Amino acid sequence: VVSDNVAEKDGGGIYGRETDASFDACLITRNLAKDDGGGIRCTNASPSFVACVISANTAHDHGGGFYGNDSGALLDGCLISGNTAVDGGGVGCNGSTKELRGCALLDNWAHVDGGGLRAKDSQPRVRNSLFARNRAFGVGGGVHLKGPTAVLALESCTVMDNRARLLGGGMAATDAAAASATNSIFWGNTPDQLSGVSGLAHCCVEGGASGTGIVTNHPSLTPIYYRILADSPCI
Repeated sequence: VVSDNVAEKDGGGIYGRETDASFDACLITRNLAKDDGGGIRCTNASPSFVACVISANTAHDHGGGFYGNDSGALLDGCLISGNTAVDGGGVGCNGSTKELRGCALLDNWAHVDGGGLRAKDSQPRVRNSLFARNRAFGVGGGVHLKGPTAVLALESCTVMDNRARLLGGGMAATDAAAASATNSIFWGNTPDQLSGVSGLAHCCVEGGASGTGIVTNHPSLTPIYYRILADSPCI
């Protein structure tokens, strides 16, 4: 358990530089960073976090739960919830290639952009993950991708019930970023499902969208946990 710590600068709970350390089944909660990475901050590092809970952490700048700079971290099967930051309420990254696999990003808050995930000039891989009930006062309630070198392809993800004040309630790509999605669900996000996102394939999108094999029927998921029911058109 890593809890109730305060960093005057980065990494309220954990700070890693040039490391490939592994963290399994850890609870990282109620930590504060006065700059980046309320729960975790990594720089030039490739650590792995497996089956961890990263919750209720706060950053006064980027990455409430996790922040990576020039890093290639792996978050696998993690719950990232209730974290707060200026940008990237749940997870933030800059110049990074991190992977999120089988994670749930829930109820995170960004005072500006990227309630669940904000990736600037980064190329993260995100698959089999859930973004739900995240909030951003600017753009990208669930996901925000920013910058001309930023590339993101969501694979088999569910993005539901997120909210942004300006645009991209589900996912937003700005400043020439390239965002796409395959086999994913975008539903119940406000004020819109997607902004600046192209290259959709076999996705379920409320209100429809340009792409291949787009489904517009209700995805039929369980409440709270957003699991697909037997009658879902997304099967």
